[in-house]
Amino acid sequence: MKMKYIYLCCIMASVFFTACYDSDDISSELGDINAEVPMDSSNPVDHYIYEFYTKYKSVILYDYEEPFYNWDFNTIKGLEHHLQTDKEVLAKALDYSEEVFFDIYDDEFKKKYFPLRILLSDSINKPGDGLKDILSESSTAYVSIGSIRNEYLDALTDDKRLAAKTAINKSLWLGYIKMNNYYEIPESFKDLGRQYINVNLKTLPENEDTDVDMCKYGFWVNRNGDQISGNGWSPQDYEDDFVTFLEFIISNKKSDLQDRLNENALLNEKYEIVIDYIKLTFDFDLQSIAGE
Repeated sequence: MKMKYIYLCCIMASVFFTACYDSDDISSELGDINAEVPMDSSNPVDHYIYEFYTKYKSVILYDYEEPFYNWDFNTIKGLEHHLQTDKEVLAKALDYSEEVFFDIYDDEFKKKYFPLRILLSDSINKPGDGLKDILSESSTAYVSIGSIRNEYLDALTDDKRLAAKTAINKSLWLGYIKMNNYYEIPESFKDLGRQYINVNLKTLPENEDTDVDMCKYGFWVNRNGDQISGNGWSPQDYEDDFVTFLEFIISNKKSDLQDRLNENALLNEKYEIVIDYIKLTFDFDLQSIAGE
């Protein structure tokens, strides 16, 4: 029901944004809703997309219009998507998407938490920020997968697969899932950082003659994004702190974080709270993305 509600909200938002554009620029807004529902076909790509939608109610799109990726309620994202419609390339893209995204999650997770749309794109750019060939983007309605072209898919290395896996799954968790409020920050997580929120840690007696190591106080970074701080920036707020934990877990094997976790009891305790909360709420081990 929540997904259907979000879908209707997206349509209503598109009507609102019509006023911001000349009618000559946009002929169909989000287009015919029914046109989004894939039809079965003898073509393997379209048959796969039909089966995927039938099973998970998540539409994989490769031929779509600008409003599908650039409008997000009251935000215009400033993105450029260059489409990929070659069916041979798209067949490779589906195999690639299974490896770095789809197969990480079981059927129940995909039914509950996969986005309304999964957009496949030759390339994703954000000119305003000077970003080119972004591996993934997200909104309240979609997760996009970029670099869908032969030059990229035929030259995949382990490092490129890892980078894509990290980027796409961060789009899901830090983008789509977060923006749709599928999780709440546990009170036990807040309690461990409560005494340090809005505190300049440099003013604490033990830091008078030394730089501040945020990990010692249970934070990966401060509000400026630094782990070691000479100027005593305050820790992140609860929401940013929780998102940073999600990001570190998705992006790093636990073994790569273990030394810092072992050396900092508060950091380790908050790490375990996040892992346990995601398991309880989503029935998913977040560590499985990067591996332990």
